[in-house]
Amino acid sequence: MKRISMVVFSMLSALAILLSLAAPVLAQAPPLPDPPPRGTIEGPPPSTKTSSYAGGILFVNDSEKDWTEPDSQFLGEIKCSDDKLNYIRTVDTKTGLSLQGPVGNEQSTGITDAIKALRQPTKVKLTYVMQGAAGFTRSWSLTGVTYHLTRYRILAVRQVSPAQNELIGYFDVSVPSKLEVKMDEKPCPVPAVPDVTIPSVTPGVKGTYEYLPVPGSQVVPPSIPGPSLFDKLRDWFAPPPEGLGSIFSFGEVKTYSGSELFGAAFIGIGETMVFRLPPGSYSVRASLKVVGIPFTIDAGSASASVPIILSVSLVGVEVIWYSMLIVAAAIALAIALWLLRLILGAIFGGGKKRKKEEDENKKQGKREPFEPVKPVGGLSETRTNEMNSPKRPNNPKFDPGNR
Repeated sequence: MKRISMVVFSMLSALAILLSLAAPVLAQAPPLPDPPPRGTIEGPPPSTKTSSYAGGILFVNDSEKDWTEPDSQFLGEIKCSDDKLNYIRTVDTKTGLSLQGPVGNEQSTGITDAIKALRQPTKVKLTYVMQGAAGFTRSWSLTGVTYHLTRYRILAVRQVSPAQNELIGYFDVSVPSKLEVKMDEKPCPVPAVPDVTIPSVTPGVKGTYEYLPVPGSQVVPPSIPGPSLFDKLRDWFAPPPEGLGSIFSFGEVKTYSGSELFGAAFIGIGETMVFRLPPGSYSVRASLKVVGIPFTIDAGSASASVPIILSVSLVGVEVIWYSMLIVAAAIALAIALWLLRLILGAIFGGGKKRKKEEDENKKQGKREPFEPVKPVGGLSETRTNEMNSPKRPNNPKFDPGNR
């Protein structure tokens, strides 16, 4: 039991919450609105733009727009060739929550369920095609990533008839939609030397490449490293994006002001949630469940006299998941070895037991069990019976009556 407790403690110690006070996140992104004043009442929202959740929570599609997050990276160059390069990059969805509390437990469940549903997809694979030309040298540079932002109003039902709903916050979800790329072009020198160049793989370079040469291309193919064995194993055994039921669940994060619940959200692996809350002091806690046992992880607190922005993300979830897999594999291996021992014992154990009994009999001077002699040719049945008799045959020399 002590060892199990130590394993669980080691696993939980790997989970942490990255909590930081943030200036307005990304000045280029549409900023989250301040939490609405309390008591802001609205009538019934449009049914075609409204989704209902637990605790009388309504999410209403309020507006949609595109925005671009600046980025800078050299993508590649194709000299004097019609070859093609595909640049592929996986980009995370961005989310933000502006909320006026306090909210009840059922309402926090409804908000968390809504965020789970509306933040999909959490990752988007974007591809940009770099097409070369035989008479030109073309180079490409990434300038940014465009996102499609959907903003939802969060309403809490206060009265059904006539409908009265209180505006308690906003939820933003920005889904990656396009890579913004700049191309430079100049004529090929004479004589032309076809070539394709991609950036070397370094920690600062993101994305992967596909090289597609035209038939008869004179270009020496660029060196494009494939995924390593470690990367493949990591992908095969990656933790489920939203946990595994009561066996392993994570991602529910709540903000408190004192004992009052002021916000709730679901944060997946590698994701960051931006909370915008009224002025005050707040603490952040994450809920975790391992093999049905619930745990709460404290992230600390933050306070401000103006509307506060918290950037929250979970780290260490993969460490806990892989630790669980290692423990499960060790238990499975121990059970398999135990079963194998039983099977081998059943197959070979009988002969060993018989030999052991024979050895013990020899040590004690015991004879082997008596086996009758069967009649053979040339011996009468009477003679055979005499041979089978455990007594000596009558011998007048030793018969006491013949003295």
